[in-house]
Amino acid sequence: MNKGESIIHSRWKSGHRREYLSLFAKMFSLRISIGKVLMPRCCVRLIKARRLLFSSLDDDFIGFVLISLLRVIVQKKTVGILVRPKSVISKTFIGLMKRTLLLVCCRNRWTSVITIVPHDYINGISLYSNGWIYDPQMWDLLDSTKCINQNQNIQQVVVPILSKRRMLLFVGRVSLEKGIQIMWNQVESCPEICEHTLIVIAGKVDDDCKEYVGQLIKLGVLVINRYITNGELYSLYKLSSFVWCCYDKIYDQSSGVFGRTLQFGKCAIVRKGAQIAKYKQTVNDSIVELSPENSCSLNLILSNIPLSQSQETFAARAYEWKDACEELLCSRL
Repeated sequence: MNKGESIIHSRWKSGHRREYLSLFAKMFSLRISIGKVLMPRCCVRLIKARRLLFSSLDDDFIGFVLISLLRVIVQKKTVGILVRPKSVISKTFIGLMKRTLLLVCCRNRWTSVITIVPHDYINGISLYSNGWIYDPQMWDLLDSTKCINQNQNIQQVVVPILSKRRMLLFVGRVSLEKGIQIMWNQVESCPEICEHTLIVIAGKVDDDCKEYVGQLIKLGVLVINRYITNGELYSLYKLSSFVWCCYDKIYDQSSGVFGRTLQFGKCAIVRKGAQIAKYKQTVNDSIVELSPENSCSLNLILSNIPLSQSQETFAARAYEWKDACEELLCSRL
């Protein structure tokens, strides 16, 4: 990369990072940079950049702070996206360290920290960031959801057994933090769920979850235990009525599955009191809260909740969020 280029940087390129990199690089004409900030060549490249955006400063927190302060010396702007803001306000030593360093970064004119969660949703986070945007995975697809290539093979697996039932989709890595134990408890307590709703679990199953998944299969749940491609993923979203976003308390953060659920006009089932449940203030018809303590909560949701949110209704909001993101980041870069 040449001196003075505009760069978007990430420590890694896996998971949501790949999508963030691609989206912001296109929106702001940035070149993608991958690697550990403290490596000499990477460090020099980032300091020299004309414009610099960290797509997930959480992945290399110390590196972001170091680069942003060095760029203050040469009077160059740096913007960092804070993906997991709750880690900043935690009452741990790490949380205290992050708050102290972010205060230094946020209080100079050359550095901006932007969260992907509205400030109103997390008490105190506004002290340690300069602004917020809606999670890009809540608006990055928009019109493309109607023309994305879908996978016919996975449709042929699901459609014949779907019949006239609604479909609840659990997609992605099957882990305890994604709430598979909560789902098992709900279905085991009310097995009649599978009479009116087809539950599909699509994703690689963690070893410590195989017992729960095995029991769910016996109760009538369809399990596709393997990596799911984007084409298959979008096909499953299209077929579903509800999508499982009811995660364990240890995974209380933004979720790509949650964002995509809203973009496809589907109903997200979230844990009552979770961070993503607060979006109900904005998109009430698209979110329903499940109480894990009530073993009949899922059955009540699936048998009684009407599906009223449309993809077009949500898209109108999403365009506003996209425009607000573009305006804020453009003013900071």
